[in-house]
Amino acid sequence: MVCDDAAQRAGVACANTVVRLSADPSPRRGYGPHVRIRVLGSLELVDDAGAVTALGSPTRRRLLALLVVHRGAVVSADRIAEVLWGRRRPTHPANALQGQVSRLRRALGTDLLETRAPGYLLTLPDTATDAGEFEELVARARDAVARGRPDDATALMDRASGLWRGRAYAEFADEEFAHPEAARLDELRISAEEDRAEIDLALDRPTAVITRAELLVAAHPYRERGHTLLMLGLYRAGRVAEALEAYRRYRARLDDELGLLPSAEVEALHGRMLRQDPDLDRRRPPAPADEPSEHPSEQAPEPAGGRRPSLPALIGRGDDLPELTGTLRRARLVTLVGAGGVGKTLLARHAAAQCAGNHHDGSALVELAAVRDPAAVIDTVSTALGVVQRAGLAPAERLVEFLRPKTLLLVLDNCEHVIEEAAALVVDVVGGCPGVTVLATSREPLGVIGEHVYSLPPLAVPSAALTDPGEAAAVPAVRLLLDRAAEAAPGFAFGPAHVASIAEICRRLDGLPLAIELAAPRLRAMSPAEVAARLDARFPLLRGVRRGVAERQRTLRAVVDWSHELLDEAQQRVFARLAVFAGAFTLVAAEEVCADLVADRSEVAGIVLGLVDRSLVVAQAPGDDGDGRYALLETMRAYGRDRLAEREETDRASRAHAAWAVALAETAEPGLQGPEEAHWVATVAAATDDLRVAHRWSLDHDLDLAVRLVASLFWYAEFRSAEMLDWAGRTVEAAQDAASAHPRLPVVYAMAAVAHRFRGDLARTATLAATGVRLADGPRAGCPPRNILADVAFFEGRLDEAEVQFADLARDTEAAGDRYAFAVALWMRALTRAYGGDRPGALAFARRARAEAHALGNPSMTAWASYAEAEALLDTDPDRALDRLESAATVAATVGNRYLDGVARISAASVRARHGDPVLALRQFREVLVLWHDAGGWTQLWTAMRSVVDLLTRVGADHDAAVLHGAVTASRTASPVFGADRERLQADLDVLGGRLGAEQLAAARRRGAELDDDTAVTTAVAAIDDATAGGPTVDEDRSPGLVAGRREGAGTARPR
Repeated sequence: MVCDDAAQRAGVACANTVVRLSADPSPRRGYGPHVRIRVLGSLELVDDAGAVTALGSPTRRRLLALLVVHRGAVVSADRIAEVLWGRRRPTHPANALQGQVSRLRRALGTDLLETRAPGYLLTLPDTATDAGEFEELVARARDAVARGRPDDATALMDRASGLWRGRAYAEFADEEFAHPEAARLDELRISAEEDRAEIDLALDRPTAVITRAELLVAAHPYRERGHTLLMLGLYRAGRVAEALEAYRRYRARLDDELGLLPSAEVEALHGRMLRQDPDLDRRRPPAPADEPSEHPSEQAPEPAGGRRPSLPALIGRGDDLPELTGTLRRARLVTLVGAGGVGKTLLARHAAAQCAGNHHDGSALVELAAVRDPAAVIDTVSTALGVVQRAGLAPAERLVEFLRPKTLLLVLDNCEHVIEEAAALVVDVVGGCPGVTVLATSREPLGVIGEHVYSLPPLAVPSAALTDPGEAAAVPAVRLLLDRAAEAAPGFAFGPAHVASIAEICRRLDGLPLAIELAAPRLRAMSPAEVAARLDARFPLLRGVRRGVAERQRTLRAVVDWSHELLDEAQQRVFARLAVFAGAFTLVAAEEVCADLVADRSEVAGIVLGLVDRSLVVAQAPGDDGDGRYALLETMRAYGRDRLAEREETDRASRAHAAWAVALAETAEPGLQGPEEAHWVATVAAATDDLRVAHRWSLDHDLDLAVRLVASLFWYAEFRSAEMLDWAGRTVEAAQDAASAHPRLPVVYAMAAVAHRFRGDLARTATLAATGVRLADGPRAGCPPRNILADVAFFEGRLDEAEVQFADLARDTEAAGDRYAFAVALWMRALTRAYGGDRPGALAFARRARAEAHALGNPSMTAWASYAEAEALLDTDPDRALDRLESAATVAATVGNRYLDGVARISAASVRARHGDPVLALRQFREVLVLWHDAGGWTQLWTAMRSVVDLLTRVGADHDAAVLHGAVTASRTASPVFGADRERLQADLDVLGGRLGAEQLAAARRRGAELDDDTAVTTAVAAIDDATAGGPTVDEDRSPGLVAGRREGAGTARPR
């Protein structure tokens, strides 16, 4: 064991050799001398280009935070070990610490992290941290104020404030090692915010002072300076009564909550206001004439970076804030539109604070949420701005007169419930006050000329595949949840075990900031997994009261209630009915499901589009089928379903939804068999979530609907969806219990049989198909289950019997005019002839199938005909056969026929296995095994596994080949081996016996015979990896990639 002297002190004796980690000769992959560390928010390591690196484990993040807190000072190894692990130190803490330091050093690069007795030293200059830069900028701003340069001070303070992304040392702020430094920085931030408001006073911007002071008072209600700034700002804006009221509220709060009185200074300020002391009206002092501005281009500053007021940090809106402020510089009317709880108000306040310096009179926020009488909008705005009415002028005229000489950003927050009156007011102000810019927030646009609508979406959420804590924490929705959890549940520590649950919470809450903020306190008493599991009942779960906010923002239900109450009766009923959709829906689908709610079904489209305008429904881009779609966020869907239950309309809505789903499937059925197959595949795929819900409901409430739905999806499911095949099995069980005799039930039995054939259970396949044939009323109704019975004979090697059955099917389907089923029977006859050795006969039937497919114009049938032709050509023209396989897979991919794509891959790999490079062929078979194992296609898996046995024998991997030989010949789910496959396996067995000897061969085969199916596949993949290590690779991005690298060959892969 080798470790450095610092690590020795962590608790384990080391060898005499001491390695100085900074002398590590390995190449540096870190950030070099220009590394930058951000701590004003979550901990981040950034390079010159601004790219953030993932630091990896929480332990490494904690180590870096500790070293940054004590940068420039040595931190002992014992202290580091205490912070990293506490009493639960690893068995070998010295090694563990050395490993963490080494990995951190690789991330930092250079020699920033030195080994110094008795521990480690981070030699990082203050300016290399955002905290150090912040302190420097604040110091320079205060110096500028002292020198009479408030404009310079403004620019510097805004730059400093823009560095903040949340609490200092966010995830560690409440921990013992970081808390003092985090608290110091937070205090400095608040003090700087107060200084910034003081500067606005010096620049004669009372409205900007009011905006900033209101934020300070809301966030820090007991800090005196914020209240005095608010009083002064209101007083200098001419709003004396409000200034005195601000004093009264502050005094009452201190008395009620703390039993204290305001300081003598505040009392004195109050007295001066009562006396209207003229000194309170002092204006901005002139700058010294001989001292040039430090920032001459920033006299009317446009702060760089995002303005971060002292209200909760603006998390996850790094793009929205600059885009919104940029729009405000270009346009005079901007409406910030989004769903309730999406964060419009907070973003608007941040934008106002950042843009206040662009307007001589700053910014003014008018909250309209409390306005109950729409006629009171003008009075509310006038009162908030301190407008004194004048005889002879209407209130609107007086307001315009008051604003006309001003340069001001006017923020009208929450306009949706007074939309008409707010719109009229905005038209008057924008038209009559050239210096006023209006920023409105609303759940729907104002709908006036010149309006620029900025739609605010929910925060980005993590994908289900994300597993790395560092990467997850960088996703905006997760970052917000962790930030709020750090405040509300300081005992919660985010780690790898929580990633999946935290991600699920964020996804199921739609990335809505309010919902996420309401969920965060639950982590005090519940695990993330428990919170995620209870989100089906999200409204009771997230009803904890948020104090200090408006009533409509206190619970998740209250937020949606607010939007819902603004709808008329028809809109409310349609909104609730739309909640039955499990996924996105088209306007046509909405019309079908909601038709009974309106006098004319054409009204539904207008209502849906109106709900989009009101941010209750989300418009999506057109799908692969070209149709536009709409969706409800999961929170809105849950609310709508609650409304359906309250109205006792759930069953009625579900029946309408199921009827639509069945109609869609029945319309898609012939479409899937014609030239528009791709369109209908996309349509069914897009509706899968709703088809699933409709099937589940129908099984319990209307079995005939369930039968019709599943039967209509037969051809879609066989080639594309194992899940839908399982629906058939559940429908068969329900039909048996109910003794159903629906005429389409035989098709459902056939579909259930396919599911078992897919898994390799041919006995159960035959039983279900035979039952379907028995239930069928006439040859055509019995064709699907007859087809599956013929498949069983085919897969079991009873080729003569299969040939007779497929011939009968061809006759009956042709007579019935079912050209699609006729084409299937033709190419199955071709395959049966090919595997029976009649290649000319196979080729003839394949070409007949191609002619029929051409007449149909159906891509899948064309691809299957190409596949059958390839199988017929394998012996006589393997190159041409591979071309046909390439064509089959390419066409199959265009219509999502994953089944055919997969069997074509097996056939092509089999050809190369026999006549090409065995190493390359093994790599191709590895892809095939993974593809079919993921799909659950055991019949195809065993076909491929037999070829793998042959290839492993050829490359000399004898033991692995013998084990797999035992597995493929002993498995009860594998179809019988016959023909060339059987001969080839016997030849492999003879070769292996000669190499291994009888005893070793028997032992290996016994081991293989004991493997379960999944383990056998895993063993095969591992054997391929061992056998091909260092060999040529397969281009996994090539699709389907069947022709590349071929030589000549022949092979078989039994389809379906």
